[in-house]
Amino acid sequence: MSDIEEILEKLESTAEQLYSDLEGGKTESTAKIELVSSLMNLQVANYAAQEEINKAKEDTNKERQALDLLQLDIQNIKYQHEHLRQSIEGCNRFKSTHEDLQLVDMGDFASRHKTEGLDDHQIMIERLKDERDLRLQLFVTMTELNRDKSKLVDENNKRKNDLDKLDASLSRFIAQAEPIRDILEQ
Repeated sequence: MSDIEEILEKLESTAEQLYSDLEGGKTESTAKIELVSSLMNLQVANYAAQEEINKAKEDTNKERQALDLLQLDIQNIKYQHEHLRQSIEGCNRFKSTHEDLQLVDMGDFASRHKTEGLDDHQIMIERLKDERDLRLQLFVTMTELNRDKSKLVDENNKRKNDLDKLDASLSRFIAQAEPIRDILEQ
């Protein structure tokens, strides 16, 4: 911009000199040549200034686009951060089914299993495995007991049926023996 200011100052001094020369009666040709030369220099400087302004605008637009991309990246990161935070909170609030299980007491478990050198997660996994094994044993025992119970119920029902048949036979026998008893009592 200093070139333009210098050209403007030179243009003003040339214009003043032209007026003074014209008032003094001198010819205008040398002053006109200097004036036209200064105007040409001013146009060149103006064109150069316009080019600089256009380049500055272009650079500003590029920087603005880069800044917009960075802001968009920041927004994406904030969104991802919030999404992950909510996911973590959801996981922390999640009630797992193993939390509702009534596991064997830790002291009892520790007396039957080695827990040294294991972290809390590994201990919980081992406790769950132990609980599964105990429940499986109890299920097998319960199945065997139910089978035995079913056999006993079937046997009792058979004996009851036999007793009912015997009772019916005895009732018929007593009813048929009644005339014999009457004869014997006489």
